[in-house]
Amino acid sequence: MQNQIPTFRQMYYNDLIFKSFIQLSYGPILFLIAVGIVEPMFRLVIASFTIPLSIIGILCTIYRYNLIQSTFRDGVSVKGKFLFRENIVTNSKNSSGSYSKKRSYYITVGYHVNGVEYKERIRLPNPPFLYAINHEGQEFDLVLKETSPKRVFIKHVYLDYDPTIPNK
Repeated sequence: MQNQIPTFRQMYYNDLIFKSFIQLSYGPILFLIAVGIVEPMFRLVIASFTIPLSIIGILCTIYRYNLIQSTFRDGVSVKGKFLFRENIVTNSKNSSGSYSKKRSYYITVGYHVNGVEYKERIRLPNPPFLYAINHEGQEFDLVLKETSPKRVFIKHVYLDYDPTIPNK
């Protein structure tokens, strides 16, 4: 049976690193276009650092895409246990004087590969309860390559299914 592989859309919405690399790919080019329209005199200077940034973003996006695809295609599925939840709230003051809150959600998972125990901290794009990760000690499937067991992905986060419903 062939492993399920997440789509580009699923990776974009569920992997913050992948999403950031994509934004690094097109963001500098949009900035270059805006500067070219507003002040054409600086176009060459701005292009000297925006184009390399976009190329770096494209290369990193391709690497991350291939990493996720190959891990889901060639990797193994292991049972992991939800050990700890961390919610980090950062308050920042914007230019108008009002405060805004940025929330980051991390979970620590424990799992065994070839008799060795691993614990990894994983950042989630949304609160854990949206992915049916509700209580410490809960088990769910993780996907990893045996050659690099510290690089782990939560299977149901990327494939958009509810882990509390048994597979058919």
